[in-house]
Amino acid sequence: MTTSSSPAGGADLASPAQPDLFLSPVTDEPEQLRAGGTVLAAVAAGAVVAVGAAGTALSWQLGLGRLGDPGSGMWPFVLGVAMTLTGLALLLRARTTTDTERFTRGTVGVVLGAASLVAFGLLFELVGFEIPTALLLVVWLKVIGSETWRSTAVITLGAVAALHLGFVGALSVNLPHLIAW
Repeated sequence: MTTSSSPAGGADLASPAQPDLFLSPVTDEPEQLRAGGTVLAAVAAGAVVAVGAAGTALSWQLGLGRLGDPGSGMWPFVLGVAMTLTGLALLLRARTTTDTERFTRGTVGVVLGAASLVAFGLLFELVGFEIPTALLLVVWLKVIGSETWRSTAVITLGAVAALHLGFVGALSVNLPHLIAW
């Protein structure tokens, strides 16, 4: 990168002949995305409303407590209400929205990632955190991320061991776990 003197006596960051790599835009985006239309905008907004309403209802069951003494459901409740209101606002705008995108093959990865998080949450209480964490990492690294089996295995085993040693061993966090090291 070349620098030149500016009128104020300082140096310019880069000359036009050699643009700064850190300031150049990412160019690996698809060139042309096809619009999804109002139906997909309404579906997306409806999904936000549904998840927000479910979170609100489930957090209510945990108990809200009071502002001075919040219960375990207080902040999930606030988040659920905010998410529901945001989804409703998006739903009201769905007819005039023009910036939605059609579902593509990349959408499968997003759905798989979300489903794997739900499975992780369900399996966590049943079999401890080691097996669901390992399965989640394998899905994210190998299936979604297309990593090699070698790197998937090394990262998964290393991460599960580090999490176990860190949370259960060093911090004495009472997590459900099957492996007693």
